[in-house]
Amino acid sequence: MAQPAPRGVELVWAGTDRWPQLGYLAAAGLLAVAAMAVVGLPPVDLHGPLHYVGVMDPACGLTRGVVALARGRIATAWTYNPASPLVLAGGVGALVRLVIGRRTGRWLEVRIAPHRRRLAMLLAALALLGLWANQQQHAALLRARQAPTVAAARARPALPAARLEATSRPLGVAGRPLEGGT
Repeated sequence: MAQPAPRGVELVWAGTDRWPQLGYLAAAGLLAVAAMAVVGLPPVDLHGPLHYVGVMDPACGLTRGVVALARGRIATAWTYNPASPLVLAGGVGALVRLVIGRRTGRWLEVRIAPHRRRLAMLLAALALLGLWANQQQHAALLRARQAPTVAAARARPALPAARLEATSRPLGVAGRPLEGGT
């Protein structure tokens, strides 16, 4: 029996999964975010060609933003891409949907009434254009290869053992080790 059309926006439990890959894609994405939160961003450049001439798209900064959010840096995530919290929440939601659906055989769906779809599409397009304008305003930040703190940490050479030993002693005037041992 066909379900009645929704009157507005409704959450319904369906007997079949109309988006079977969604949960697995979310799981893979969340696993990648967790790995990047621990080991850092990959050295691979995934930008489109317009990025190099200064044209940012709505997804620019999304990887750095979601990783910053996973590290608990909410303000940094918002600065890189205000959509970061939505993307992370969507990924977690899709994973929870997958787990519940696999256990119960019921799948949560969002249904929008046909007369509301045009309004929903217009609102989504306006949000996307607003995000695009925001990202373009942050082009200098988004064109930087890495955050300055990460770049500085990676550029610092490892200290040789003898020098490390010398710097572990108490320091005196002008940062020189105190004479006479520890």
